[in-house]
Amino acid sequence: VIRDRQPFNLKDVVDEMGLHIQFVGLDPVAETLSVAIAEHELDRSTFPVELAYSPRTDFVVLEAIVFPGINFFWLGSILMMSGLLISMGVRIADRRRQARLA
Repeated sequence: VIRDRQPFNLKDVVDEMGLHIQFVGLDPVAETLSVAIAEHELDRSTFPVELAYSPRTDFVVLEAIVFPGINFFWLGSILMMSGLLISMGVRIADRRRQARLA
């Protein structure tokens, strides 16, 4: 894989054949491709561990979950914010009245 003129090494394992294959480089001038291949013995006495390799993508995946009570959540949020604004207005009005009386 070549991104922004930088090669990225990719490795693949073929377990059935016992091979490791890795892309090493690409020379466009000489028109050559370098690949490293290694062989390993299959040892069935150990348990297999696989690591996931995911190349960088330019996509962001979002999952939308339907929540049936979301309208009640928004209604409660709006009521709390309106209560906060009303209480702030009452406090400001009380301070102004007290300042006029003093």
